[in-house]
Amino acid sequence: MLPGLFELSPADAGLLDDATAIRSLMRANGQLGADVRLLADDGERYLDQVTEVANALRCEVYLTPHGARVTYHCEPGPVPTWDAVATDRASGAPTQWLLVRPSDLAPDTPTWFVSVAGRLRQSAGLVSVPLPGGLAFATRSAFPAVAAVAARLADRHAPVVPALTTLAVGVELGRFEIGRFNDAGSLLGGVEFATLVSASLDIVEPDVQLAIAWPTQKPARISLDQELMRLADALNRTVWVPEQGGRVVVAPENAPGTFAVQDDRGEPGRWRAYRSRLSAAATLRFTTDAAGNLVPALVESDHGVPGLPAEVVRWPEEDQRADTPAYLVLPGSERDGFVALSRTRPALAAGSRVLEVKVRRRRMIDVPATVAAHAGAGLAPAGPTGFAEFADFAGEDLLLPAADIARAVVTKVWWYAENGEPQLGKLDRGTLADHLTS
Repeated sequence: MLPGLFELSPADAGLLDDATAIRSLMRANGQLGADVRLLADDGERYLDQVTEVANALRCEVYLTPHGARVTYHCEPGPVPTWDAVATDRASGAPTQWLLVRPSDLAPDTPTWFVSVAGRLRQSAGLVSVPLPGGLAFATRSAFPAVAAVAARLADRHAPVVPALTTLAVGVELGRFEIGRFNDAGSLLGGVEFATLVSASLDIVEPDVQLAIAWPTQKPARISLDQELMRLADALNRTVWVPEQGGRVVVAPENAPGTFAVQDDRGEPGRWRAYRSRLSAAATLRFTTDAAGNLVPALVESDHGVPGLPAEVVRWPEEDQRADTPAYLVLPGSERDGFVALSRTRPALAAGSRVLEVKVRRRRMIDVPATVAAHAGAGLAPAGPTGFAEFADFAGEDLLLPAADIARAVVTKVWWYAENGEPQLGKLDRGTLADHLTS
């Protein structure tokens, strides 16, 4: 008997009209969720009933074709075993087992078994199912449900979100659960799972959406939190998961992506970002909309910057203080319609001043994040430089529109004194507009 395969004898063929009875029989034998093989000659005559069983039980069913019978061969070994072989009645040669699958299953979904010389053998390799823009990893027990989700997404032509890789994986035990067709599967840590993801996909986009349900047990939640941080670091990507206690569901028809988040009450939840510590200063390119979807982080505003689209990514982000400082060099930071700033303090040069600036109400614009978000929303191609139609802003980090310069408060100024020593002046008040005109 093959693990994961429930076998019906010729005498059980009468049960094919009653999928509930077959389910009960599988449960009684501890094989609920397995695939089914009908050990009956000319099994194809039961094709209509078998199709109903495959759809009702969400499993694959194997049967002999017309003109074939089931023979039994003793397979030699330390412990001899008997194997059921599909045999052509006329020639006596082995023939293929027919496969009947749930009707909505995606054509490229792998099978757990393959027919080899009239015998069924377990497939080899990693258990995974393609998703729009990514991949789902499954274990034997989760495979039917994962395959059904992939089929549902394929059937409704779920959109692929640019600049976002979508992964699905089980995490109930606090680590990443993967399966292989010919073994019991494994629990991977974040670094190991990152290696598997990188090997399984040609491209891993800058942001990774992870379709999971948080574990129910507290120790597993603590473990998963640590492994998600390791995953983000090992991939050097921002990894998005539901807030703790939440879970991912298939997004409704016409949603902007494949999955949405629900909280523990079944209401729309929020996505949480695990950032790689190698790029922790980068602005988040995605956010959560009111329906729990992960969408590009664009905010429409009348900023008045020539050449910049209306939808921009503001800075600082929501998880940073609204008055997080930025820096600029004078002279040299003035532009047409805005002032150029950076989130890190530049080196002080002779003949220039470095200013620390704070602006309340998040009025600064994150240029790289705005460009990436427009690429992620499919609104603009990235181009070879990464900026495409935003080429005028290439090399800029942050910018403050001219209309907001009077709101910017200068809190520190660095300069070289006459003796050649760098000086630091701390200011209680004074706006950037004052410094630009002085």
